[in-house]
Amino acid sequence: MKLKSNIWKLLILRTASPRLYTMILAVYFLTLPGVTIPQVGLYAAVGYLTEFLLEIPTGYLSDRLGHKKMLVLSRISALLGVICFIVGSSLTWFILGSFLTSIGFATQSGTYVAFLKETLESLNSKDKLVKTFSQIATKSYLISAGLLVVASALTLVHITLPLYLNLFIDMLAVIIAFSLKEPRVHIEQTSHIPVQKVLCELKQTPFLHWALFSSLTFAFQITLSNYIYPHLTALGSPIVLLGLIVTLSRIVSAAVAQKLSHIEKIKDPYKLARIDIMLMPLLYILMSLSSNYVLVMILLIFVNGYSRGRQAFISSYLVHNYLPNSKYAATSLSVKSQITMFINLVVAFSIGFIMSISYQIGIFTMGIGLFICMLLVYFNGIKKAYK
Repeated sequence: MKLKSNIWKLLILRTASPRLYTMILAVYFLTLPGVTIPQVGLYAAVGYLTEFLLEIPTGYLSDRLGHKKMLVLSRISALLGVICFIVGSSLTWFILGSFLTSIGFATQSGTYVAFLKETLESLNSKDKLVKTFSQIATKSYLISAGLLVVASALTLVHITLPLYLNLFIDMLAVIIAFSLKEPRVHIEQTSHIPVQKVLCELKQTPFLHWALFSSLTFAFQITLSNYIYPHLTALGSPIVLLGLIVTLSRIVSAAVAQKLSHIEKIKDPYKLARIDIMLMPLLYILMSLSSNYVLVMILLIFVNGYSRGRQAFISSYLVHNYLPNSKYAATSLSVKSQITMFINLVVAFSIGFIMSISYQIGIFTMGIGLFICMLLVYFNGIKKAYK
């Protein structure tokens, strides 16, 4: 029973992972004296660089030293990150906060699914990984949607209150992480296994092709979140509605994660990639062409909801289908996350200047760039992998 409690504890940890202050952070930062729009891209890019550099090392250490330890470190780093945003009043503090928050993401990304996999194996339910993770993702999105409603309401009192709400949740998450029960499964020691060997194994499967393709939509969506909320306020959107966007996005994510759990029944899953190629860039372009903040909000809800819901599913799908006997699940998923962070880093650095000229031109550029990148990966990776 104690081991089974890991499942609801992991639900709490996943619910605590999304930053409730995302919709107001850039807006709040731009109210500080002496800051500029390109600096938003700077502190965001520092976070992406940190996560990019630490993804594989932390995943490798997680497999070697223990997944619970990494989950504890993840929650502590996230807690320190939000403290920096609360007490900070300059770019330096926001860079430090972004750095610590990214450490939290890097140490959790592959470890979370790997720890769930170990727990289910110990419970003799290893075949339920995709279903269980999809259920956790669905519930966490719905719970976080409710929390975001609260966070949005708090902005009516003061713009920084969502940060304090996240502070409380992160403190709770640290306690929950310490209380996790170590699964009693045999984990092969990986200290003598180089990362290069893990990568060679991954190259023998469609893992890397799917990882790159799915990372494109998620990475572009994360980068967009750094600029879209200031853009909406410039179009006339009340700050309180920004939280509504994230709330409704979580509901869409829950629906997407639940529906995608049936993807294993599809013989040719690469066909679903065609939907991504046509849908996601089109939404970006439509957002860039509209000056109506209500329409932009609706489009953004679908961009956020679909990309995050798909991302929640893809990690468990990759582990279950392409790493069924792997002892290096955290390392392998860290490779996928590092791909995402690399794309984030490149896009954040390259798009910041364009965004400072015009948000609409910047979003349009992102849409075209996403379309080109997805086509290249589709024809040179996804489609070939299933021939």
